[in-house]
Amino acid sequence: APQPCNVPFCIAMVAPSTLAAHLVGLAVLLAFRLAKRRKKPESSASAERQEGAVQWQLHPSCFFRPEAEPARQLGVLAARFLRAERGGFLSVLELFAGSGLRAARYLVEGGADFVWANEANQEVYQALVANVAGVGNGNGFQGPTGCDDLLPEWAAPARSWSLQPTVPLHGCEGGAAPGWRQLGTADKDSGSEARGWRVTHWEARALLGYCIAIHRQFDLVDVDAFGSWGHLKDALEVVRPGGLLYLTATGLTAWKPSRSFRRLGMRGRCPPQETLHDQMCRALVWHTVTLADHVSLVAEPLFTLYRPDGDVYRVMFRVTRRVGESRLAPQMLGLCRACNGLLGPFEEDLVLGVHRPSCDCGSSEVAFWGPVWTGQLQSDDFLQQLERVAEGSYQPLHDLRREAFVVSTKPWTLRLAEVARRAQRPPVKMEKLLQAL
Repeated sequence: APQPCNVPFCIAMVAPSTLAAHLVGLAVLLAFRLAKRRKKPESSASAERQEGAVQWQLHPSCFFRPEAEPARQLGVLAARFLRAERGGFLSVLELFAGSGLRAARYLVEGGADFVWANEANQEVYQALVANVAGVGNGNGFQGPTGCDDLLPEWAAPARSWSLQPTVPLHGCEGGAAPGWRQLGTADKDSGSEARGWRVTHWEARALLGYCIAIHRQFDLVDVDAFGSWGHLKDALEVVRPGGLLYLTATGLTAWKPSRSFRRLGMRGRCPPQETLHDQMCRALVWHTVTLADHVSLVAEPLFTLYRPDGDVYRVMFRVTRRVGESRLAPQMLGLCRACNGLLGPFEEDLVLGVHRPSCDCGSSEVAFWGPVWTGQLQSDDFLQQLERVAEGSYQPLHDLRREAFVVSTKPWTLRLAEVARRAQRPPVKMEKLLQAL
């Protein structure tokens, strides 16, 4: 008679089929991974687009937002202003070039004499060269020619790294003097500069290390990266004193803003929701200012932009040499748990001391966060200069100047309940307030 099936015997009977299913799944996953590592065919660029004075093609692998055109236009205006301020010369380094739209606009509209466009993704290399060389050759520059001798002792960054057959080892360049090899030992602050354009596909950190090692700097450094890029100190060091750093950070408040605050060096609680974006921008500015101070530089914010669609922060900094000792004083902000009033700014030593600040309502239960930048986020003088360069009314500049005229000694907007309490009047409805504004 057949014996009843016990549990171990059932497992033994089922195990071979289950193991086979797992092996098949593992084989499919491995095949997918290997297919991704193989060389992908070069995707064709999309139809020609027009932005500003530049006709260009967008590579399908690149990320592009048409609504970010005002930020790119402000970068071009800043480049034109800086070129005139520097006496007629401008060099630009773009670390994350994508398809090369910003680099092309710096050449054509910004009047840049030398643009180094870098994009680590080799798939977009051909489109990047076509867009930059197209406008560069239109300006009378020659090229492109390979720059394989840029680093004769160069080695691959990883075992899995491979060079695509159609991509030169270190990119290409064009122009009368698109590098510094022919300039000998010219000082990095001298007037002898490269003229033309250069396109490379290096890792951004490696490119910054190369520029620092050969003592070369740029008048404008454009860092348009995803997230909060972790090598801002190196980017600050390659900005020629008096030059500009155009910094972009994305996704800081979209998911777990407390993690972004900690990465930017903040301590304490997460700021209230209604001031979250303002406080994140101030934390980003303070983080950059502190990094500049570590290398004896001063980073001053000239204007800031925030776009909710994509959670994008953009800040333009003026970078100068620091004279004397550091005078930075970290500032903390607070929120009263009793009346929900916003307090500060307070010096960090005072907040971390034994006798911490208390609220005007008498409560000592105050949650603090910081340090953050408590100065102005817009420089009206600089925005005025950009308006002169624009030679007319430009709405984003008008909005930024209007924001700069709002003189505020406290880096936040008050809650409606707090406004009503200070005015000793009933709280106004949101609809009426927005209509009046």
